[in-house]
Amino acid sequence: MSIISKQLESIKTKYPKHLIFIKVLKSYESYGDDAEGISKITKIPTIMIKKDIKTLGFTEDKIDSILKILIKEGKKVAILQAS
Repeated sequence: MSIISKQLESIKTKYPKHLIFIKVLKSYESYGDDAEGISKITKIPTIMIKKDIKTLGFTEDKIDSILKILIKEGKKVAILQAS
């Protein structure tokens, strides 16, 4: 399991009702159920990685507008900085 996967699992345990974004360089990513939920609200497409993991990503210049959409829909969001 990668460092990011471990961090994500730990955050989801602490904040199960939050949608999680991971900031990687100049983009944001989300995985699994979070990616699917974000995609349904924002219409950003997901892609499959590996056999059964969906991911969603976008450039950092889009974060403000995406957060506004998600918060307007009543969603809680957490952002994890990849290190």
